[in-house]
Amino acid sequence: MVSAALSAAKHYKAAQLAPANLRNIASKSGLLIDGIEVPSKEDAEYLSCTAVEIRDNIVDASKSKWTAQRVMSAFIRAAIRSQEHTNCLTEVMFIDALETAKKLDEDFQQDGTVVGRLHGVPISLKDLIHVKGLDASIGRSAAVTLPTADAGSAADHLSEHDALIVSIFRGEGGIPFCKTNVPQTMLSFEGSNPVFGATRNPYNPMATPGGSSSGEAALLASDGSPLGVGTDIGGSCRIPAAFSGCYGLKPVSGRMPSLGLVSPNEGFESIKTTPGPMGRSPSDLELVCRVVFDACVERRTSRVLTGVMPLPYRDVTLPEKLKLGYYLTDNLCTTSPACQRAVLEAVRAMEKRGHECVLVDAPDAVQNIKLFASITSADGYATLLASIGTDPKESALYLTTLGPSVPGPLRWLGLSLASLFLGDSKFLSIAAESRPKTISELQQVQARRQRYANATRSRYFANEASGGLDLDAIICPTMPIPAPTIGSAGTVSAIAAATIAWNIVDSSVGCMPVTFVDPEKDALPKDWSAQCQGSSFLESQIYGVEKAGKRLSGLYDAKAMAGQPVGIQIVGAQWEEEKVIEIMKAVDVALGFRGFGPGEFLKSHPSS
Repeated sequence: MVSAALSAAKHYKAAQLAPANLRNIASKSGLLIDGIEVPSKEDAEYLSCTAVEIRDNIVDASKSKWTAQRVMSAFIRAAIRSQEHTNCLTEVMFIDALETAKKLDEDFQQDGTVVGRLHGVPISLKDLIHVKGLDASIGRSAAVTLPTADAGSAADHLSEHDALIVSIFRGEGGIPFCKTNVPQTMLSFEGSNPVFGATRNPYNPMATPGGSSSGEAALLASDGSPLGVGTDIGGSCRIPAAFSGCYGLKPVSGRMPSLGLVSPNEGFESIKTTPGPMGRSPSDLELVCRVVFDACVERRTSRVLTGVMPLPYRDVTLPEKLKLGYYLTDNLCTTSPACQRAVLEAVRAMEKRGHECVLVDAPDAVQNIKLFASITSADGYATLLASIGTDPKESALYLTTLGPSVPGPLRWLGLSLASLFLGDSKFLSIAAESRPKTISELQQVQARRQRYANATRSRYFANEASGGLDLDAIICPTMPIPAPTIGSAGTVSAIAAATIAWNIVDSSVGCMPVTFVDPEKDALPKDWSAQCQGSSFLESQIYGVEKAGKRLSGLYDAKAMAGQPVGIQIVGAQWEEEKVIEIMKAVDVALGFRGFGPGEFLKSHPSS
């Protein structure tokens, strides 16, 4: 039964986000000559520019049709359209955003004032990022501010301050204009919670956009925002970027400030959440990094906040010939034909440009997910699950949180029986790690993680004299499969090991779209079962099972997924965000036009 509090929260938020209501509010603002609800003939031009181009055009006095107000109006209309099709929004700041844009235009017209490197650029934010005067409910009904009898009374849950990263954006002339949806507890690669419901993939409404930066990816990929910020603790920027067809970056923890971010698991520091830029081109990611990295130095953030590196943005010149490693699959779940093809297309494109690409062994995915499960379950997920209060638990959390809820003797018996019937030692070794731990046990796991991370970094990135491969970066799958159907993540959450690997190691990692699923090229070959060498349980869920010479369907279906984006990871060493972005640019150029980037979604989906 849905609680009264949850029901009230859902109805209140739904009323706030109803597209007709948004249009009505905006059109009554009196800030725009044409009104917000009527598309402008210039909209397509505004929506087809990178964030850098938007800023440069707004501050170019010779381009009179480019104003912060007109750009903001276009993206508000686009965000409304994205909300209608993907259910991506949680909070809107349209009136405030239009007022800010108007002030920027007035000051610029009066004396040429340019506030900063984000002057007039609309910015969307993942829901966990505090914005003064708004909720940061992350889909929890208890954290939704409801209207009170005393309309003027202060609300308990409204954010009192902007997050530091929002303050930095405002200081550079950026305009936050909406917040976006997340999965319950944000420990899932889907995008559903009891308050806002499920966010849908812009390319396929039956598929998830990924998570946990779910709404950000859906909004950006459908041209509803030019620039956004998500977070990443296990792939939360990269998985949505790959599933939805946009660009994302996971910086090393400490490169971007986390002050003012809501956590459902307060005090958890073993694997750090890091904010990460998301956009529609590598230059969008670069712009955010330049602004935030430099601001953290200028504001002397490291003197106030623990763990923030005082390292400004450093311009990087790539060598003429890069040495790139690549791998196609790992030892936990065999990568699908679509996702292997994406890696190979990027590799072949870079080889044609004269770069060296060498096949390398993948990191140990089983070890990575065991470490992640062991660390995150140390308190039995008690803190994490307490955060949802009386809300019903989403299905995506079922298998992840099952282990600690089973008493020790029963867990041991269950694992023993499962081992007997499943014969899957890999999956069961992961399940065995998901349990409460003593402080001593947790310290041992953390020490194991550090040894593993150091060894992995040395293997790939140390110079040859030190026994390493001396790679500039690694090209690899983001996930074993493209975006699966909504509601399917519950039993296969472990496949996020593909991204979790680089949170365990704490590398600088980018994600970018390469291609779309092709129903013929990406169909499973007849000998697919012979190629599968990972967890039999996970692979049966992903690819189905063969019976009497026929394959019973699994989550991967190239025909059903036809036209969905497929992305790759570009993995660099620690503190090499700038280099990763430059390599992403190089791969982007090498691959050429392929239907991604600013304005491309609306060209191919004019009715969306």
